[in-house]
Amino acid sequence: MTEMDKEEINKLIEEYTNLKLYLEEYNKNIKDKVLKPLIFYKKLPFELKNEQYPNVIYRTKGSIFVHVYKTKDMDEPEYHAIEPILSEEEKDKYKQILDLVLEKVPFKRVAKDENVLREILKEIVDELTIVTDSSVSEVTPNKGIFGRLTVRKIRVTSREKINIEYAIIRDIVGGGYLECFMRDPYLEDIHVIPGEEIHLVHKIFDMIKTNININLEAAPGFTRTMSEKIGSPVSAGKPIADGTLPDGSRVNIIYSDDVSLKGPTMTIRKFSETPISV
Repeated sequence: MTEMDKEEINKLIEEYTNLKLYLEEYNKNIKDKVLKPLIFYKKLPFELKNEQYPNVIYRTKGSIFVHVYKTKDMDEPEYHAIEPILSEEEKDKYKQILDLVLEKVPFKRVAKDENVLREILKEIVDELTIVTDSSVSEVTPNKGIFGRLTVRKIRVTSREKINIEYAIIRDIVGGGYLECFMRDPYLEDIHVIPGEEIHLVHKIFDMIKTNININLEAAPGFTRTMSEKIGSPVSAGKPIADGTLPDGSRVNIIYSDDVSLKGPTMTIRKFSETPISV
């Protein structure tokens, strides 16, 4: 059975604020427009490929969920990534914790690969935070020997910690704007054109538009960052780059306006990760 039962769904809603908030918006703005009831899947069945009006949610990795749906007014289905979005208070705590993380990383063990670095970042976030039911933004000094202050600890709720940890890993070692897609095993290709919604090639739903876009101002910096991750930095003198991400995904970047009229563009062919049901 690939569908989730009510108990499994309620447990996820209770644990992940981003899913809870998204479902509240769904009930207000989308529910009355779709033609099929919403179904949560553990694994997507291949039969959905023939569904004209899909309305499904599935979990990828960690706190990321995906909603694929088509209303009676839409020409094609859309892919909506449901990822943690920081509140203004969480953004403030994120900045504080990120600064402390960057101070502590050089003193940790050498990260031999991306997975080890992710674990190190999680360890540091654990060291820097105190989980409490109170959401009061407060920095608590930790006293060491002879009463000297050692490590600053920041009070967070369990949900704030999940959101902030995701954002830190996403921005330091993850895919930034594309992190939600990099965690989805059902994707084959990711197509990025600045100022437009990112399009994907999905193993079930084929070519599909998403709710994520990278604006024209952010695109140059982001493409340069991605080019550095594949070990082939782009520049005005070297506007085209090809390379491989640590997970094996192939990346092609076109950076110059002289080569691409739409500005910096990027295509990622994801490393094959075949879900059991496909």
